[in-house]
Amino acid sequence: MSDPRVDFIRRLSRRQQIQALQRTLEKSRPEDIAEAIGHSAPGSQRTIWENISNDDQKAAEVLACVNTTEIPDLIRFIDFDQLVRLLQLMEVDDETDIISHLPEEMQNRILAAIQENERTQVEDLLAFSKTSAGGLMHLDVLRLSENSTCREAISHLQSSKNIEMAFYLYVENDSSLLVGVVSLRALLTHPPSTKLKEIMITDLITVTPETDQEDVAKLVSRYDLLALPVVDHTHKLMGIITVDDVVDVIQDVAHRNMMLMAGMNEVHNPLDRNVFRAYRQRFAWLLVTLFGGIGMAELIGLFESSLAAESALALFIPVMLGTGGNVGTQAATIAVRNLATGHTGSLGSFSMILREAKVGALLGISFATVLGGYALIGWWSKPVFAAAIATSITVTVISAAILGMLVPLTLNRMGIDPAVATGPFVTTGIDLIAILIYFGTCGMFL
Repeated sequence: MSDPRVDFIRRLSRRQQIQALQRTLEKSRPEDIAEAIGHSAPGSQRTIWENISNDDQKAAEVLACVNTTEIPDLIRFIDFDQLVRLLQLMEVDDETDIISHLPEEMQNRILAAIQENERTQVEDLLAFSKTSAGGLMHLDVLRLSENSTCREAISHLQSSKNIEMAFYLYVENDSSLLVGVVSLRALLTHPPSTKLKEIMITDLITVTPETDQEDVAKLVSRYDLLALPVVDHTHKLMGIITVDDVVDVIQDVAHRNMMLMAGMNEVHNPLDRNVFRAYRQRFAWLLVTLFGGIGMAELIGLFESSLAAESALALFIPVMLGTGGNVGTQAATIAVRNLATGHTGSLGSFSMILREAKVGALLGISFATVLGGYALIGWWSKPVFAAAIATSITVTVISAAILGMLVPLTLNRMGIDPAVATGPFVTTGIDLIAILIYFGTCGMFL
């Protein structure tokens, strides 16, 4: 559901009610302004930006909150010198995210314009993949020696600036290696003279810069962490990943999987009006569906004699295809969800398939009762015909449930994103199998 504050900003910008828009923007949070920019047409985006660009601090906060896919379009409205100023007002990780989505030529210009120490940090982060833990981490971390006392830690915390996530303090040994973590609560509830090594937690959950962002999200979710330390191969602390960044990853993954399940190869901007880009994104999967349809037409043609002998068979083809496709898509969605949340390890692939087969059997028997009864008391009144229809729907539903669960699990074993198993791929496969089951079963009965 859309936020009414965001809708109000969009409406004022669309209607060019500048004075009201300025008053609204002054009272609005950067996150709401960024959301309004992301859901507005280019003309409205420019209007909103021009009415906040006079305040560098607020403009920097808004720019840091804007969806990165909007950055290349938004920078067209920003003067280069102002863009450099805005970037230098941000945290280094936010600055890096924005720079990484700019054209290479502009990246080089910006890196040449910012301060040397800041440029070094940005270049270090740019070296990591956007989908890795290194691409998510914050470099400003609160760290102290294990021999420091709680009093010294609190004093250090009070004097620190621009520290990301001060709920945890990271403890290092004399070799500058990460050996523990102390929560802010532990820091405040122990005597001031207590050394950090006496109260620190040594059973650490860490990741390396190369760890995939989805694996990072699973760890944060599983252990309810507010921050996750990133260490190198020697266990030296490089930075931390905070829960707010992980939430963004979860949303991006859910969005990408939703698009893949619909047969879209790329995540696209809903306001993108490039017809050929949309065509390229959809063509491949729809071509699979088209060939699947041709295959079904050929299969049905093979059973032309059966249709000629019993024309009523044609009436139940849409029921078989629709029911099997829906059951298969539901099973595939459950499989993708379990894979995404890491639950397959505890359940086991065979147990998941067996459970889904049992669910399919119960659904198939229920549908067989309804559909068989309809065939029996409807227009035909033929017990053998009704039995053929009931058996067909039962076998089709069970097969669809197993196939819908089996395909994502198999693709995951092969190292392929299981989200691509749903949508056109599964439904087309199930349609072909449903036709074979339907006519094969009816052929045996009739």
